[in-house]
Amino acid sequence: MNKLLGIGNLNIIIFIHDIRPMMFLTEQINMPSYIELFNVANYLIVPSKNMAQYLGEKGVTTPMVTQHLWDSNKEMVFQEVSKLKRQINFIGNDAKFMISKNFPTNSDVTLELYGRKNDEMVKAENINYHGFLDEYNLLHELHKGGFGLVWTEDMYWREYMRYNTSFKTSTYLRAGIPLIVHESISCRKMIEDNHWGIIVNSLAEAVEKVKAMTVEEYNSYVEAIQGIKYPLEHGYFTKKVLVDSVYKLFVH
Repeated sequence: MNKLLGIGNLNIIIFIHDIRPMMFLTEQINMPSYIELFNVANYLIVPSKNMAQYLGEKGVTTPMVTQHLWDSNKEMVFQEVSKLKRQINFIGNDAKFMISKNFPTNSDVTLELYGRKNDEMVKAENINYHGFLDEYNLLHELHKGGFGLVWTEDMYWREYMRYNTSFKTSTYLRAGIPLIVHESISCRKMIEDNHWGIIVNSLAEAVEKVKAMTVEEYNSYVEAIQGIKYPLEHGYFTKKVLVDSVYKLFVH
């Protein structure tokens, strides 16, 4: 950064994906260095409004613009619309996010896990493990129906999910299925405002909501989600945040 500043007559925008001192206890000691770095820039691109507020409280004075969602720039063509299924899909590390350990096993709502298998995974009749799928096959499998879960039962990571933006959110939306998210997630308002899924406080509540869902309700979510597929596949959110940050930088 000092070398860039030495060139002179540059405007520097930092695009923030994750901030490691917010993610890992062992790196929290490095947060002052990140604050110093961010304050050298002319503008910041942050993943959520919550992170912008958090950084402001920590002493960041640089203006910020928000990304909201990560794009997923590979166009997919689906022949049919997603169908209501009493199933909740989760992509990710089950050992890290502790989904199967806390999922109700006394229900006819199934949990479909996509990711690395491990010895700690709970075995139950309504929990199915699929392992890893490549992006194309994963999206087609998810598109068949059910719901996409963006979740963790680890309280440390749940706190971080108040600030970061999860790739899972975009993956499920791109697959065309409604979301299930915790009420504290950073993009809650966007999900509620656009009717992209349900907001719950526990996995048990999520299961009950899925059991009570009608075909008409499910189809209303699917119809609302169809409008976001094209922007996600064509880089809308990234293009917009870059244009906005450059525009605001020169206007100010």
